[in-house]
Amino acid sequence: RWDEPGLKQLGNQALLSRNVQELVETLISQFRLYSRSGKQRAMWILGEYAARYPEDSLVPKIIEVCTQTMGSSRSNEKAMATVGRNAIVALGKIGSQTAESHLVNILDSSKVLAVRSDILISLGKCGATYNAVQHIVKYVDSDRDGERISALWAIGRLGSRERDQRIEIKPLQDLVSIIGQRAFPRYEEHEIARKHAIYALGEIGDRRTTLGHREVVDDDHAEYIVQVLNRRNRELAGSGSLSPGSERYQTKKLCQVALKQVSGESLTEDETRMLMGVRYLMAVGEEDE
Repeated sequence: RWDEPGLKQLGNQALLSRNVQELVETLISQFRLYSRSGKQRAMWILGEYAARYPEDSLVPKIIEVCTQTMGSSRSNEKAMATVGRNAIVALGKIGSQTAESHLVNILDSSKVLAVRSDILISLGKCGATYNAVQHIVKYVDSDRDGERISALWAIGRLGSRERDQRIEIKPLQDLVSIIGQRAFPRYEEHEIARKHAIYALGEIGDRRTTLGHREVVDDDHAEYIVQVLNRRNRELAGSGSLSPGSERYQTKKLCQVALKQVSGESLTEDETRMLMGVRYLMAVGEEDE
């Protein structure tokens, strides 16, 4: 039986063992012989190993196993939703440009419909180019809630000004009007998607140059973002008392964080914690990195 919490506990113990490299070599060489549930378990360990040791000589082989698994799973819907999904999640954890290209190549296939949201999330984690953003942005208007939610989050993650390798701001800022529409109930019915739209506006519009960068959105785009955030903030303030555990309350708080980002103001410890929670998917019911 697939028991992810139990697997993580055992996997973490294995990853700390002295012979972990030998274990990973065995998983790679024997992978095709495992059952479907065995492959799921093995894939989780391979993804974690590659994420922890990105310079290890086995990482290219792990990427190869992941891409081969995705390819062989595409003809079987159940396999894609299980082992294929684990391969997609693993590629997101690995975070290499090679992983990005493989995920981009399968994103639009009709055979990955059940896991497209997972592909979008993984692209947000491992992507490093505007090419990835161009492929992701098409799903901001998807008729599937999960795809819109994932696409908006991924654009925000890729557009963050705190990344080590930042994507050039000019093409990113040209997307703010598309993203801005999704912040409002008139255009977006799902609250988490609206929250992720606000998150993306804050990340792309971040003018806190104390972070160590100088490339920020221009004045016109910054003004547009502020207008969107202020309008949404007023709408949420007019909603009456909101439960701290509700998505609408979280959206309101995130809106205030985004306003400070775009205004170039420093965040408080609580605001930073909230931003990190969304950036690393710890506040939206998704698995973290």
